[in-house]
Amino acid sequence: AKARPSREREKNGDIIVGALIQETARRLSEQGSTFEERQLSSLVWALSKLNLLVDNTRAVLAKEILRRGFTAFSAQGLANTAWGFSHSIGASSKAIVLSISEELQTR
Repeated sequence: AKARPSREREKNGDIIVGALIQETARRLSEQGSTFEERQLSSLVWALSKLNLLVDNTRAVLAKEILRRGFTAFSAQGLANTAWGFSHSIGASSKAIVLSISEELQTR
């Protein structure tokens, strides 16, 4: 049987994850245009899968994705982005899903 981590280790892990998410949001804010579409869609999917696509990080990702549009996103990138934002609550999530819907109508 796998031993459960101590509460202290869990707390430290939560602190580390929180710091990583904050750093990701900061880099997206400052250097969003240097991220490739594949990286953005993978980030959205992964954070959503872990229930970590929240607040500032979600807003920063949405802003960068909406700024550049979806024309350069692959079908898989669109699917990952749609899935990630559809499983996340927030106004930016609705805007992304609607924007993907519009993009799909043109393809």
